[in-house]
Amino acid sequence: MKSLWPKIKKLLTALNMNGYMLMINREMVYSAKLDKMCTVLKLHQLIPIDQYYMMHPEKKRRKNDKRDYVKETIESSFKEIDILLKLAGIYKGGDG
Repeated sequence: MKSLWPKIKKLLTALNMNGYMLMINREMVYSAKLDKMCTVLKLHQLIPIDQYYMMHPEKKRRKNDKRDYVKETIESSFKEIDILLKLAGIYKGGDG
């Protein structure tokens, strides 16, 4: 099976050009079920901090918080195809 990373990179670039600030992180986690290390792919969006606190009024802003953006997880999966489908859904105009 071919890698989906070239398509994921193209979609990320296109979305970044359209004003979305998205990033993908890879994280190694231990699976007790499989008894081995697995890679989790996490899709994050950078949201301006003022917009983030308007979306989440239950969270209180700290006095010494000097950040401009907050990283919020959109999708988390073990499979590249799930991330690709989520990016394609965002690109088409929906939430994914």
